[in-house]
Amino acid sequence: MQKYDKNKDGKIDMRELAEVLKPEENFLFLIRTGGGPSSVEFKKIWSKYDADASGYIEACELKNFLRDAYASCGKSLSAEKLDEYTAAALKLYDRDDNHKLDFNEMIKLLPLATNYLKDLQFDDLKEADFKNIFAHYDKNNDNSIEACELDKLLCDLLRKDGKQANPKAIGDLKQQVMQHCDKNKDGKIQYGELKLVFKFLGK
Repeated sequence: MQKYDKNKDGKIDMRELAEVLKPEENFLFLIRTGGGPSSVEFKKIWSKYDADASGYIEACELKNFLRDAYASCGKSLSAEKLDEYTAAALKLYDRDDNHKLDFNEMIKLLPLATNYLKDLQFDDLKEADFKNIFAHYDKNNDNSIEACELDKLLCDLLRKDGKQANPKAIGDLKQQVMQHCDKNKDGKIQYGELKLVFKFLGK
């Protein structure tokens, strides 16, 4: 522990783990470099690999994810190594020992990009704050927050509140938000409607 715990926090983080493992075995470090996926990207990853829509990434699905993640980095894995890495990932992140990963466990394996709303104080939002929030989530600059952009916003809101931000929770919340806040019924959230979203959610 003392040899590899460089920051002396009593834990082995991912960069420290990279020194413990041989270069060809740094599979977790390899797939977690690059800043992490956005919540929308993570949702797509989850939907792709939760092939049976069970709400879990089971061992065989996790194996597919690791194989593809490694391949995306220009690497290939033997069947033996793939089995080894799948078992290692489950040992590290399967907190309830059910041999599969739920949404929050998968986020531990593949952490999301930084939550834009994390440090905002919702009880004192100014006009400038709303403009910045709107600009941040309006990724294509079309003066509206479309469905996939709203997914990202709602995911960040749920995460800020410490709630589960899985696809079902995001979908259920989106349905409520659109019903109450999409006043012109165009399937998008305009700037004025964004304020309604925060008011509806009690922010």
